[in-house]
Amino acid sequence: MLGVHDPESHFKGAEKLVAVVIPDFEYLKAQNITNAKHEISFALDSLGRELPGYQRVRDYIIRADALPRTATRKIRRFEVQKLIEAEGPSQFSARDLSQFKLTDSDRHFLGTDAGRSVVSVLSSHLKQPIEIHPKMNLELDLGLDSLTRAECIVGLEHLLNLEFDQEKAASVLTVQELIDLTAAQITGPVKVQGSESAVINWRAILKSASADMPELQPILKRKPLMFWFAYLILRPIYWFARIFLRMEVEGIEVFSTLKPPFLVCPNHQSLVDAFIVCSTYPRPVLKNTFHVGARMYFEGSFMSSLAPAINVVPIDANVNLVNAMRAGAGGLRAGKILNIYPEGHRTFDGMLHEFKQGAAILATELNLPIVPVALDGAYKVLPRDSSRIRLAKVKIRFGKPIYPMGDYQSLTNELKESIQRMLDEGRENTKQTK
Repeated sequence: MLGVHDPESHFKGAEKLVAVVIPDFEYLKAQNITNAKHEISFALDSLGRELPGYQRVRDYIIRADALPRTATRKIRRFEVQKLIEAEGPSQFSARDLSQFKLTDSDRHFLGTDAGRSVVSVLSSHLKQPIEIHPKMNLELDLGLDSLTRAECIVGLEHLLNLEFDQEKAASVLTVQELIDLTAAQITGPVKVQGSESAVINWRAILKSASADMPELQPILKRKPLMFWFAYLILRPIYWFARIFLRMEVEGIEVFSTLKPPFLVCPNHQSLVDAFIVCSTYPRPVLKNTFHVGARMYFEGSFMSSLAPAINVVPIDANVNLVNAMRAGAGGLRAGKILNIYPEGHRTFDGMLHEFKQGAAILATELNLPIVPVALDGAYKVLPRDSSRIRLAKVKIRFGKPIYPMGDYQSLTNELKESIQRMLDEGRENTKQTK
């Protein structure tokens, strides 16, 4: 970690603490981690949770290339600092792709049926055309995020009429590994056409999503008794939050203007978010709300039986993102209300993280509105990496519905700006009342 000049600061000469991280790709592969940037930022945020603000890491640079070192193998910190300030974090993190020189062996490997298929699919999803090398990392060199990776996997399945094992597909980190996985699945002759034949978008992926998906049956066919069970769990939580957390709720009347299906998108602060937010829902809304939750939290006989009672569809999105998205689309097509967190992981200090495009994709492709929700204070109630409940004030504000117009990123930006605006207004009101 090192201090780097902060161009956004109002103070001349101010610095911010920046972490330069070189991932251990073998560890990432063993842990089925495909989104290195997401996991690294989460881990470093957790490490800095107890530190004062000036000691916290404010920016992360994920770099695949080695750092400059002295003859005694010490990192040249001042040289790294100057490079970051001169080139900027994004340019410094980018790997020098000129080091990837194709040998005759590489060209032969890329010229196989599997190689040509993979290159065709990857090329159709790249922002800028480059010469693909087998050793390139899908995320750090080609810039594929988890959603784009999912599109590539589905594109290969469509192009070659095959189906990957999702756990194996999720563990792939490089072009070579993706080609090897594809080669293992090919059983006959392949005719690879132009890259346009490999383009699969989310509209095509979600087209097959319906209420008939096996994963959705436990929540779609649940009995009225299960709803009342969930309701009786949430009512004490509501009154606990009202009395001991001094919970304030604004804008709940927005639900009276909407009919299912639609999406509800709160920011993510704590493991108690879903319980606190859903405890405020009117009964008709609560009855129709469902969640796509991480499978790791619903393992074992008790938790697996609890999932349908609280309307959770347990799917490991890290391993099977496409199935998670299809489950969300299938539930919405069944007339349900999807509660989804665009940030993907919890904050540690109340600041918003980067929003992912999953909610925007579902809203756009199904032409449904999104209700933005600003949740504040929950990160103090149950902080990350803590199991102790603390009494802190909680505010929940439901915003006006956002209707999809334009592309996924524009809708994602609008959603984040809406939630940030409500958070800012709530915090400003708190300051004025003190």
